[in-house]
Amino acid sequence: MIEAGELLVAEVDWLIPMCRGRAENACHHLGKSAESALYNTSEGVAAFKPKVKANCYEIAKREAAEVLSILKLLVTRKILVQSDIDKAWNIARSLIAMLVSAIKAQDKR
Repeated sequence: MIEAGELLVAEVDWLIPMCRGRAENACHHLGKSAESALYNTSEGVAAFKPKVKANCYEIAKREAAEVLSILKLLVTRKILVQSDIDKAWNIARSLIAMLVSAIKAQDKR
């Protein structure tokens, strides 16, 4: 999961210069949300207690979902095109799926 978070941050870092000057607030939040998804995933991996792990993963999941909504907004506003965001979109969706599975696994403990 951490690797997916790292890939997401790298892809977002590639996209941000493409939208700077045209959607500053969205760009700022895009970078922050991707980083937060990575950081909270890492915190969850390092956590020992199941409830703490699940909470970290839940936060990471919400941040990755925020990345999706920002990417969609940038396409809707015609700042980026779908092909620009496809890789980041797929990484974020994969990360969310992994986090959901990890949350469910903690709920069973």
